[in-house]
Amino acid sequence: MSPHHMAAWHVPLERETPTAERLTALTAGLTDDLTRGTWVPGPLERTLASRLLVACSGDGQFTPVRLREILWEGGIVLTYAGEGRLARVLHALCEATEHLAPDTEPALSAAWRLLERIARLEGA
Repeated sequence: MSPHHMAAWHVPLERETPTAERLTALTAGLTDDLTRGTWVPGPLERTLASRLLVACSGDGQFTPVRLREILWEGGIVLTYAGEGRLARVLHALCEATEHLAPDTEPALSAAWRLLERIARLEGA
């Protein structure tokens, strides 16, 4: 066995946060900061939130395809806008919709409400 392979055996495994739990935490943090005024979404974030909600308006469902299209549209700029916080929420949403689990619905609902608030802000 090569030294490289041997070193891999000694790397401690990190516990991966379940998708719904991660989405809940990201959404709650961003919602709290939006409420307190310590995070204010810029024009790109407001526009993308609005476009995602319009894309989902027919069936009220986030889908991986819709989320990827919004992330693609936001491009690299979205990862820097507002410290990339909305990009992280959208990424977690994409993961959650790819592997739906029974405990995901409250997290999806909270994310929907957050996106509605962002989309309704003046200038959207």
